[in-house]
Amino acid sequence: MPAIRASWLPSFALPAAGLGLAGVLACGDKPIDEDGTTGDGGADGGTSAPECGGDEECADWEICEGQACVDGDRSNSADEAVTVLWDSEVGGYLNPAGDVDWFVLSAEGGEHVRLRTVHEYGEAGGDTVMTLRDGSGKILTTSDDYPTGGSTSSADSTIYAYLPAAGDYLVEVQDQGTWDGSGKDVGDPDFAYTLSVESWGQHTEEPDDGAAPSLSLDVEGTGTFYAVGVALEEEGDVDAIELSHGLGEVTLWVYGIQDLPGSEAEPSARLWRDGEEVLFQKEGLTGGGYAYAPFLAAGTYTLELYDADLGGGADHWFYVFPILFDSGDSYPLEVEANDSRLGAQALDMVETTTGAGSAYAYGQVTGHVDAVGDEDWFSVQARPDAELVVCLSSALGGSLVAPDLELYDEAGELVASGAGSVSTVPNARIEGVTMGSGAYTLRVVDDEGAWSGAGAWYRVVVYTADFDVASYEDGGYACPS
Repeated sequence: MPAIRASWLPSFALPAAGLGLAGVLACGDKPIDEDGTTGDGGADGGTSAPECGGDEECADWEICEGQACVDGDRSNSADEAVTVLWDSEVGGYLNPAGDVDWFVLSAEGGEHVRLRTVHEYGEAGGDTVMTLRDGSGKILTTSDDYPTGGSTSSADSTIYAYLPAAGDYLVEVQDQGTWDGSGKDVGDPDFAYTLSVESWGQHTEEPDDGAAPSLSLDVEGTGTFYAVGVALEEEGDVDAIELSHGLGEVTLWVYGIQDLPGSEAEPSARLWRDGEEVLFQKEGLTGGGYAYAPFLAAGTYTLELYDADLGGGADHWFYVFPILFDSGDSYPLEVEANDSRLGAQALDMVETTTGAGSAYAYGQVTGHVDAVGDEDWFSVQARPDAELVVCLSSALGGSLVAPDLELYDEAGELVASGAGSVSTVPNARIEGVTMGSGAYTLRVVDDEGAWSGAGAWYRVVVYTADFDVASYEDGGYACPS
């Protein structure tokens, strides 16, 4: 373990988040050469004074090599990892390009932790990526921005994790280009950052279950992630939190960690209203998975959290990230009664263009299967010779239904259909239809389903495009595969 110099203070402006920059950096002394000289000489044959005799005589982003100050640090491997204490901060520089800094955190086992990097790098950019490993080197999780795969304004990268066993845990910090191997690594004397480590108290605890949640979460506003840790201690364990809000009608999204190779759990969630009605049930919240509940009125709900196979043990842990949005920020809502072709609800189509100037329009709607056998109809004004694409998502977000799609032309003739399936992405689709004139109508129906009500929801997006959607170079206009 290298020596630690606690008096280091980086000379750059504090980030907007206001984090302090007290911390430690590893440093070491360059030994005197065996022949007793002071190292590499200058053009006069070695009679000039050396630039440095140790790292402490160089700038904070440099080390002393051959009695000259060069870009770099002493934390370039697991063996050189700098100790970082709980509920503290440590500073570093990603310098030169390709630099990877290592830190080590000691745990007693059973702790929840949040790690964050914050940096200020001016116009040159820079984007840190963190990786958390256990003592054997196994990756627990990696975060480029926020654990859900998105970003937040308060930190450059954030990790939430559960540390199941006693021992040392390793944290790598590097630039995104170094991490992904793109060859666009950024390293610079101005690329200074802080790494903060804090205990995270917002997590479930035993004993708890759906009837007796161990954590109460009162959501006071929209647009904010709430991170909740879950450790499933034994097989069959189901943890639960009580989630409440008084914001009127909103939409609830529950995300998982994007990258979670260090857990054996398949994170799953089920939302109950009054302990009687299921609003969503979703298995698989990692890798971009989510659960979604539209039309969530003010009140108190129970969110059950479990492994899809009802497994448990020290290696069965995960985090979920509930967030509320105003209903107006989501898809427009279905308006009943739209139970027939003649009573179809007209979709509000937004006219726009691609980056290359090609014209298209899109419309969106969120609807419910209000009763078993309910059918909903929507109308779309034709764009002659345009290509029509319809995508329906439901079970992907935990809905209890996967309705079918049917498309009819102006004369009421069936033009195309798309069968609903819980296992496809999206759950139903219609593609490759060249439109004629007049209005087209879209029927959404779950003929074989047994579910209805608040948990039987679906979301539809419709494109009418003046170009070949399947071959369009920018993509993004066909249904996802």
